[in-house]
Amino acid sequence: MKENLKNKKGITLIALVITIVVLLILASVSIAMLTGDNGIITKAQEAAFRTEMAQIREMVDMHLLEKEMNVTETSIKMNEVPIEEAKKWELTLKKEIIYWGNYDIEINKPTDYYIEEMFDKIVLNESGDIGYIYYIESNDLDSKKGKEKYIYNSETDIVYKLKKTGIGRHTVHSVEELDFLINGGVRSKDENKNYTKISYDVEFKKVGNISCYEPDLNGLGQEVTNLIFYKSENGSLTSEYSMPFETWINKGKPNKIVENNNEYILYDYENQIWANIRIKSGSVETNWTWIPRYSFTNGISNTTNEVKFLQTTDSPETNYQLAPAFEGNEKKGIWISKYEPTYKVQTDPTYYSYYIPDLSNLNKENTYIEIYNKETGKFEREVKASEVENLAVFSQNNLWFDYDNKIWANIKIVENGVETWWVWIPRYAHSSGSNNTEVKFIDINNKPLDGSELAAYEVAGAFEGNKKKGIWISKYEPSTISQNLTENAPIPNLDGFDREKTFIEIYNQKTGKFEKEVQLSTIKDLEKFAKENLWFDYKNKIWANIKVVENGVETWWVWIPRYAHNNGSNTTDILLVTTDNKTLNGEDIPVSYSIADPFIGNDKKGMWVSKYEPTEK
Repeated sequence: MKENLKNKKGITLIALVITIVVLLILASVSIAMLTGDNGIITKAQEAAFRTEMAQIREMVDMHLLEKEMNVTETSIKMNEVPIEEAKKWELTLKKEIIYWGNYDIEINKPTDYYIEEMFDKIVLNESGDIGYIYYIESNDLDSKKGKEKYIYNSETDIVYKLKKTGIGRHTVHSVEELDFLINGGVRSKDENKNYTKISYDVEFKKVGNISCYEPDLNGLGQEVTNLIFYKSENGSLTSEYSMPFETWINKGKPNKIVENNNEYILYDYENQIWANIRIKSGSVETNWTWIPRYSFTNGISNTTNEVKFLQTTDSPETNYQLAPAFEGNEKKGIWISKYEPTYKVQTDPTYYSYYIPDLSNLNKENTYIEIYNKETGKFEREVKASEVENLAVFSQNNLWFDYDNKIWANIKIVENGVETWWVWIPRYAHSSGSNNTEVKFIDINNKPLDGSELAAYEVAGAFEGNKKKGIWISKYEPSTISQNLTENAPIPNLDGFDREKTFIEIYNQKTGKFEKEVQLSTIKDLEKFAKENLWFDYKNKIWANIKVVENGVETWWVWIPRYAHNNGSNTTDILLVTTDNKTLNGEDIPVSYSIADPFIGNDKKGMWVSKYEPTEK
């Protein structure tokens, strides 16, 4: 028995201890491989945090560019931070703000009390807010799950996430702190962010037969600003050449250059070649177009293209008025964003998240599809509709439209020597209650085409009670109203609007402006009000306008009365009609006219159309 026990292979206490030690070593190595600074989990956490903060950084960079360009309606909002809210922030966040502020304090004291004391003393003030730290607000952020909040420190140019994030063994609120903890170094902002501000004299120059102010780039970052020159061939802009600002200045601010035996031009407003620049800051690239100071014909319509450029010392000539952007200031011009900011997050549908244009009821021999050039911002090619076999395939292979990037489908119709342009509005719903321009494209069953829920959205008026995939809207103001409108002019329908939040805009025919507004709730008799005030005058192409204010958002709407247009040509020669499709005098509409598409199969008196392009998806 003893011998048998001796011969049995077992494990000694020493061997067991050694085995446990080895297992612990292996476990610690495995954990380190997962959670160390270079561990798999840590790297995954780091990548997620960097991606999240990169989006916020791009938003801030875009906002700063817009402010430099004097854009009033910026893509995000920066709101002041109340002191009482700042006092409740995470201690780790307060530490980062102090550490990265380069304040002359002893930052090596580890006590929480010291951090709290220093934060209250050097960051907060008695005005009720923190003067250089702002909340970042955006519709894109508000839609995110969890509604995370972010702040921006304008003194250090650092973006922080309010909620602390664990990455491996570290706790961070900013990418700067993450880089410091993982890679080491010093807590100071990269000086390369401090761009050289452009400063030079802007001249009033003559190019061809037109004199206007050259592009004003003062205040922009010299290192990130490039002027875009275009090559012109047969009246079209075919290619571009990018020139850094410093090169442009050193060459004497040329308007024409020759590169590779090709001539390029910066601007020629006589031939509608507008000055363009491109600014790239980090991963944000934006394109801007220069609009020199101008006046326009003082008529009923502000859409006329008859303009005259002015110097800051000039007054508009008779029958001209100063453009609103230049009233009360001495701006030499304004910069307009050419394209939508690149940071916008869009859905990625399997095909289109909207209905493509419907050409089935149009004369395809007279209809031309307009192809857009994103680089030049112009329609530079057109294809006759009769030559297109498969419209869906054609749409994929040509830039006819891209609603995700606000490029709307355009067509041109030529009939009897008359040329008219039309824009396709896909079937959509808008935010319920606010009447703002936040929209979702929907199918004929009123389900969002991107797979989301309709929720607080309501179907646009033009698509209620029908199966229309979209409507064609005249791109320009109707040129002719073929009837004498008197007492029979239809009154806009304001049913469904919040009377306290809706304002009727009164037009001044002499100044060509809306100079008075009346809250809808104060009006007892709308028909009487319309007779006593210049709300609309269809005979003179003055369309009824209203303004809706909801949650600080202001939107404008134009009433389009029920109408018929020239049958076959789709021109803008129109007749206003009643709900039984008679003229306002009770007569049958002429044979050459047909009811406009939005009013076929319904008894709508008209429809409200957003005055400006939708601002958000």
